[in-house]
Amino acid sequence: FLVDYAFSISHFLILPYNSLTQTDLIKLAAYHSKPCIVSNIDDFNTYKNLDFVQTINISSITASIKSLEDIYSKFEKSYDLMVKSAKSYNNRNILVSEKYTSYFYE
Repeated sequence: FLVDYAFSISHFLILPYNSLTQTDLIKLAAYHSKPCIVSNIDDFNTYKNLDFVQTINISSITASIKSLEDIYSKFEKSYDLMVKSAKSYNNRNILVSEKYTSYFYE
């Protein structure tokens, strides 16, 4: 319930990590149709080409601010497209999950 509420009142999921081992938060954001803002670390390379994932440069505060300004400037124009992309990504993952589950449980 708390996670659903948090996503319902947010516009983005922001993940400004320096490093990570794994995360399913981007998939969770897609499930809730929320675009993501992630740091430009190698661990997020898998997601950087998705339309609903925006990256910020964390090499310095100045670079981070510039990245956020760029995202903000296109926010109004592209937010709806990012939400649609998140929904589409989620729908594709659900289909893959259903096929995987049915394969093992039939």
